[in-house]
Amino acid sequence: MISVDRNPKLIVYTDVATQTQRVVNTPRAADYLQILTVIKGNDYTETDVDYRHHVWSTSTISKIDRDEPPATIGSFLPLQTNADPAIAFREALKAGIITVAGHRSLNGRETILLRVKASNRGLRLNPPPASSIWIDASTYQVVQTEHFIFHPPLSCKPSAPVCHVTWSPVIDHVTWLSPTRQNLALLSLTPPAGFTEIPQSEMDQKYLGPIS
Repeated sequence: MISVDRNPKLIVYTDVATQTQRVVNTPRAADYLQILTVIKGNDYTETDVDYRHHVWSTSTISKIDRDEPPATIGSFLPLQTNADPAIAFREALKAGIITVAGHRSLNGRETILLRVKASNRGLRLNPPPASSIWIDASTYQVVQTEHFIFHPPLSCKPSAPVCHVTWSPVIDHVTWLSPTRQNLALLSLTPPAGFTEIPQSEMDQKYLGPIS
């Protein structure tokens, strides 16, 4: 199944089974920036298309260090990459990554509300609230998520143990598509005719950097 994850800034199409993900960035225009990521074995390929500047790039990184875990495109449940949502749910629950808050009615739909353990991802910040995931009570497919983004403080002394920031919630609505030929086409990205191919390093420095 292909998940379609929408919020005011992004649309993300993901197929965990084929390890393919397409991100459509929408802060200024519907096709302002698109990124396609495909993982096959040890090869990680990323294609970036910038529609504002009419440039694109692609690069493939092959994993060499066999001691490191391979890169993966996971499900909505952290660290879970199983394409079966029920299995991913059970594995995340067993690993202590999530806790079950109980059954909730969401827009007339019976769901199970999950809390995801908060993490600063190594940042020196006051911790964010726990993220939330609503899954369909019968299919275990994700139907809504809530995570938090921070607003940087005006100043933070290097000697301060923690920088206090304000965390704001972002709600994502999720739908699912069957893997038909038409829907699988949503996981492809072809640069339009006339766009200029540039090195990935130039894309990162001149275009992706200012956006992120």
